[in-house]
Amino acid sequence: MIHARFNWRTAATTVFSLAALAMAILAPGWRQELQAENYAAVHIDGVTCGMLDGGGNATVLTNATQSLTNHGGRAKLTCKASGVPNATGKAVRWNFANTGALCGIPGDGVTEDWQEVIDELGEATLQCRSSLP
Repeated sequence: MIHARFNWRTAATTVFSLAALAMAILAPGWRQELQAENYAAVHIDGVTCGMLDGGGNATVLTNATQSLTNHGGRAKLTCKASGVPNATGKAVRWNFANTGALCGIPGDGVTEDWQEVIDELGEATLQCRSSLP
C-alpha cells in the first residue's frame, strides 16, 4: 500500500502564490497606482483569496475583501474573509515562522513578512507586507 503525505506548507505557498497571481492578472494597475501616491489604497470586494484555516490547511475563499495599501513606499496586502473553518475554539495565528509559507504581493513578489489571524468564529485577516522599502 502506498501512503502519500500531504505537505500543507507546499500547498499553502501554492495557494498564496496563485492568489497573488490572480490579483496581479485582475488588477495590473495596482502597483502603478500605489507608486503614484505615497499613501494610496486600493480596495476590492468579492474577490478570491488563498488562506489557511484554523487547522493550517490551505483554503481558497471566493467572497473575500482585499485591500492593497502603500505606506512610505512599502506595500501591504490585506485579505479579510468570513466562514474560515476553525474547529480549535480559539483564535489561531499563522505566519512564516510557524508555517514556512510565503505570501505574494502583486508587483512586489513574495515575502516572509506576513501573518493571518482566524478568530474562534471563523473571521480571518491575512496581511502581507512588502520587504522592499
